Amino acid sequence: MDCALAAKILFSSFQLPPSTNSYWRGLRHTTFLCVVVLTLMFAALPATASPPADKGQLSSLDRATIELMAKDASEAVKKNYFDPTFGGLDFNAAYASAQQAIANAGSVHEGYDAIADMLAKLNDSHTIFVPPEQPFTVEQGWDMQLIGDKCFVTYVKHGSDAEAQGLKPGDEITELENVRPTRTNWDDLTYRIKMLTPRSSLHLVVSSPGGTPGLKTIASVVKKRAGSFDLTGNQLWIYIHQYDSDMEKYDSHVVTTQDVVVFRMRSFNLKEEAVAGQIHKAEKSKALILDLRGNGGGSEDLMLSMLSEVFDRTITVGETIGRSKPKTITAKGGSHAYSGKLIVLVDSDSASASEVFARVVQLEKRGPVIGDQTAGAVRRAIMKDFVHGQGQQYAYGAEITVTDLKMTDGKSLEKVGVTPDEILLPTAQQLAAGEDPQLARAFELAGVKLSPKQVGTLFPRSEK
Repeated sequence: MDCALAAKILFSSFQLPPSTNSYWRGLRHTTFLCVVVLTLMFAALPATASPPADKGQLSSLDRATIELMAKDASEAVKKNYFDPTFGGLDFNAAYASAQQAIANAGSVHEGYDAIADMLAKLNDSHTIFVPPEQPFTVEQGWDMQLIGDKCFVTYVKHGSDAEAQGLKPGDEITELENVRPTRTNWDDLTYRIKMLTPRSSLHLVVSSPGGTPGLKTIASVVKKRAGSFDLTGNQLWIYIHQYDSDMEKYDSHVVTTQDVVVFRMRSFNLKEEAVAGQIHKAEKSKALILDLRGNGGGSEDLMLSMLSEVFDRTITVGETIGRSKPKTITAKGGSHAYSGKLIVLVDSDSASASEVFARVVQLEKRGPVIGDQTAGAVRRAIMKDFVHGQGQQYAYGAEITVTDLKMTDGKSLEKVGVTPDEILLPTAQQLAAGEDPQLARAFELAGVKLSPKQVGTLFPRSEK
């Protein structure tokens, strides 16, 4: 099959949002989606190969390759980063430090770490190095989340090693790979173990409710990734189908209970008409609960469209801050906007577009925001892709912030997040029991009395 046609098919299948008009969360599924598409595109070429393997000792070719990656990332940041002063950071010195670290690196992963460290010095939620995809996939079989200032297990897959090791929802993780998870290091910690250097097992210090801390080593399921695809057969489509199935956890869901509509929206990478249709289902209901928990952001256009679905007047969202002239971002009022009671749920995984939406609802006093402090990852980014190699080609990239957003109160949400009108956190015991006190409180504000256990069955927690 022609490679251009293969790329077209892939992009249409994955419905990738335009990178120049999106709020992206680097550690969320949007970035992983971009990496997958890049990898598949170049896996379709006749003469492609996996990225350098980590042999424990760098060859001169591998070192030169990583040096080129660092150079590409550095130049892309210098050309595109929204703040030409880099927040006071001497970025040339940061690049020089990365070059030295690569020169001393003893493995491919140490080289990747050097590039990641260079970009991490910007302390920017949306500027990260996206390494070549590994020739394998890693499925942890469990999930975790920051709740307040602590890290808890929120999901354990049946049949996983996590289950066999006794890991359970509600367990507190006090150490992850010898690091205590905090709000300050969470992004960097999860980025390194999930994207930069995925590993076959994770070492945890875990404390069950009422128990004492104990060390657990949880094995992941590691599967070899196909190095190429037979585009004349079904192999590529099988892969796409599997990926679509994996991405179903980001699909939206709507439940109506006692004249209250709950719209659980896990991503801002959906079709505008589909989202509008879901909100219109609440047209004659007394309340709409918009559940943005776990929503890592996505399309800015969709976020503005959603605001138009709940405001009947034009709303100013904020003003962009970047190298170009500031631009005021507005959402036009909808002619058939939902006018009933609106309640928004957020948590620590609510990021980017979901944070902007929630903050606008707060500032315009449209309805209460309930839950946990959001991620504080609110900048607009683009993806810079690179492909190198003759005969053997590999793809990698850098996600780079191009604008910040100053809200109408004159403040940015970056590294701050949205403070809910009512902070309500599930306890370890409630997590273990599958209860959802945040959704129960939202129903209560809508005039419906349901227990945390009852509403916990509406949207059972699943792996993110």
